[in-house]
Amino acid sequence: TYDIYNKVITLCDALADSEGFTTLEKRLISVGLRHGTTLHTSLHWKGFYKIKNELEGLLNKSIYKLLPGVEDSIYTSIDH
Repeated sequence: TYDIYNKVITLCDALADSEGFTTLEKRLISVGLRHGTTLHTSLHWKGFYKIKNELEGLLNKSIYKLLPGVEDSIYTSIDH
């Protein structure tokens, strides 16, 4: 099982791309477009959301409030 440290590292990796921080949805779609998906992809994606929800519960706010530039990423195209 993952401890809180590993969960934070896992989520940070899922929320960053070559341009900086981005939304989880955008990052997952970008990776899926570039590398393809498998039968297990949805399980991995659900795992990221489970970690995100857990950390947001501990923080009592959206993880995006802590990530500089994440809002700007909404207006850029998805890398693929």
